[in-house]
Amino acid sequence: MMDKDASGKLEVTELIASLRRLTLTGSPDDKLQFLFDVYDVDGSGSITIDEVKTVLSSCMVESSLRLSKEHLDSLTAAIFYEMDLDHSGGISYGELRTVMQKHPEIMGNLCLSASQWLKRPQKSPAKASICKKYLSKSFLLNNLSMVVVVLVYVSVNIALFVVGSWIYRTHNWYLVTARGCGMCLNFNCCLVLLLMMRLTLTFLRTTFLAHVLPLDENIQLHKWVGVAILLFAAGHSLAHIGNAVVVADSPRFNLTVAEFLLTTKARIGWVAGSASITGFMMVLLLGVMMAGSLPVIRRKGYFQVFYWLHKLYIVFWILLILHAKDFYKYFIGPAFLYCLELLASSQITKGIRFGNIYIQEFELLPSKVTQLVLSRPDNMSYKPGDYIFIKIPAVARFEWHPFTISSAPEVEDTFCLHIRSTGGWTQKVYEYFDKLNTESSSSNKDINKKQPSDKTEIINPAISCNKFVPVRAYIHGPYGTSTREIFEAEHAVLISTGIGVTPYAAILQSIMCRLKQAKALCPKCLHTWYDKPPKEYINLRKVDFIWINRDQKSFEWFMSLLNALEAEQAAVCDLMKLEMHMYMTSALSKSDVKGIFLQMALDYFHNKEKRDIITGLKTRTHPGRPSFNKLFKKISEENLGKVKVFFCGSPFVATQLKELCEKYDFDFCKEIF
Repeated sequence: MMDKDASGKLEVTELIASLRRLTLTGSPDDKLQFLFDVYDVDGSGSITIDEVKTVLSSCMVESSLRLSKEHLDSLTAAIFYEMDLDHSGGISYGELRTVMQKHPEIMGNLCLSASQWLKRPQKSPAKASICKKYLSKSFLLNNLSMVVVVLVYVSVNIALFVVGSWIYRTHNWYLVTARGCGMCLNFNCCLVLLLMMRLTLTFLRTTFLAHVLPLDENIQLHKWVGVAILLFAAGHSLAHIGNAVVVADSPRFNLTVAEFLLTTKARIGWVAGSASITGFMMVLLLGVMMAGSLPVIRRKGYFQVFYWLHKLYIVFWILLILHAKDFYKYFIGPAFLYCLELLASSQITKGIRFGNIYIQEFELLPSKVTQLVLSRPDNMSYKPGDYIFIKIPAVARFEWHPFTISSAPEVEDTFCLHIRSTGGWTQKVYEYFDKLNTESSSSNKDINKKQPSDKTEIINPAISCNKFVPVRAYIHGPYGTSTREIFEAEHAVLISTGIGVTPYAAILQSIMCRLKQAKALCPKCLHTWYDKPPKEYINLRKVDFIWINRDQKSFEWFMSLLNALEAEQAAVCDLMKLEMHMYMTSALSKSDVKGIFLQMALDYFHNKEKRDIITGLKTRTHPGRPSFNKLFKKISEENLGKVKVFFCGSPFVATQLKELCEKYDFDFCKEIF
């Protein structure tokens, strides 16, 4: 297209002339002519229906979009019918120009898209300093509970350090520092336990404290307290070593530094003078536990290493009780609460963890997602969005992993989990059931061959595999998350990326089930209607569901549920509105010159058939990533009450959403384990 003299070489002058047509200096007609030339494959001056199909096929490949031949023919017919204004069997430049003038936003994107080819990458704006960010008024107001908790935590540690130092003020500054750090260690070594009591946190979510305490940040706080313990332990140990150098050879002890630190001859400590030895052992255990908690260990296929090393906390506390004579005074309360939680957990999971829990069905879904259907004990109750810990001995004998329950609590007898293969244990789960599926399919083929020829019933290998091969499993829980607060909101916004949709699938299914239960039925004419919403939904006026996926296949995970929700929504729009927003990030957007025809064809098909060809829903699937700023602005303008945003997915997206929620004064909750 740029080699105007057909010499087989691109001269500098030809390149410059062609680029001028694509930059902002070129006229809209020049750019539109370039677009027409791209799609006029044979250069005949008219775009035929075969050329349109060629263009759409190429766009689908680049967008990671897989459609059947029938769907491709439908898209081709839809856009060709709209653009071939004179029905001559070809689209002329004039017809393309007429159609494009009806879509000024596309023309604008075309101009922008062409100019972007020549622009140098812009430098990203300088990030605000950490102090400026965390001390800004908007951040402080939107994270008030977290800020207050951190301030209280820091104040308590300062107070404890001052008190501990003041008691030993007459000694050398080594011992003063050691005692101050030791007092802080007493407090932090108890707090780090309280932050991981899941049943206690689940109970707190049912109280007014759920609106006061940052319960969603318990794991982050647990990590911070762990780092504080490491720092205080380092200060405490180094100060004691310094003190040993000063006093070891004093008349009171008359020992070497090594004897002072590594033996019980100094008789320091309230149990057999073992303070020095137990101190060194605790520092070693603490270092091992911290190293085992690093992401490179925990998330890179070595979860079992992290799990067993973290169990050393029991030995750590035993040594701490032997080491510090005052620690039990701090520990007795949390330890009592911990024992109560263990007792309550054993009672709740009695008949669950050790009962007849079996994986009754399974299905291998796209993007290496394993759907498990487990038998549900009669005494198992949970809320939408809750999660459990599951162990499958056939996959790994000792590993427990948390997953959100993806089915509504109203579903009886069974509950579902969706496990995406991301490495380590999850990959083993997928491989185990893939192997089970293959073996069962092979055996069923042999059975089918033995069936008499006049038999019309054929055994379905997939159903035979999925339903009749029970696999034992054990579970802990369920435990609550921030999604329990959804029915307290007036306008709830559910945002998920990929498999992060599981808690919201359970919530949406629960909404559908309860709304069905609220239907009124006329006994004479069997007419059904909704008299009033269930009492759980008195506050909830609207739900915006935003699901972002990389590819088309991922939408298949919950398509039946979303189709049912759309059908149900038509009847309950006066009670509660549900709006769905689907995004496919691999799809070429209208801002890309290569994707214009494809997106226009998808628009035409959606307007004509009233359904999306990608998902089959009435909701149109948008290409690319969402503009959360535009979405939040629209949601804010609707003014349907206090907005609460719930998110489950990528931490990077969570950071962006958090900042936007601060801007629009929305409440924000994210689900983490």
